[in-house]
Amino acid sequence: MAKAATDFASFLTSVNPPYVHRILAEKTELEQAVRDAEISHLFEVELGHCSSLSDAFRSFMTGLSLPYRNLNTDAFVDVMRDLHPINPKGAFVVILSQADLFLRRNTSGFEELTSLLNSIGSEWAKAIAHGSQFDRPSVAFHVLVPVSSSIRLPLPAADYPL
Repeated sequence: MAKAATDFASFLTSVNPPYVHRILAEKTELEQAVRDAEISHLFEVELGHCSSLSDAFRSFMTGLSLPYRNLNTDAFVDVMRDLHPINPKGAFVVILSQADLFLRRNTSGFEELTSLLNSIGSEWAKAIAHGSQFDRPSVAFHVLVPVSSSIRLPLPAADYPL
């Protein structure tokens, strides 16, 4: 594995913040780079049709193949913090496609969504060790937003050559 690919894989398996990143890449190129990094839990969430936070929550449930619908903010956070149906181990990566369209339609909704996702990433980064069936190691949780050079999003950049 080339150094750039190794660095990208290390980034994806890191439990360090921030957890939501924009990355200069086409969606298909980013998906392939994540697969090459041998990340077993890769999901795509399409935000292009979303105009509200509720729409974005529904898109997450669809993209993650979860049976929940019509979630409020608290329910969305609860579901995303408890992904036992998916059983993430090691690393969990979500690619948000067409996030710029959601941002244009609802700036405050986009900002709230990314804040919630960073909070969720922080929760997954903490190991749980209470001596119960719910114990788990820390899990890397990253949301990647592929963008072209002309798209500006209020997110930290993850600068990795893909």
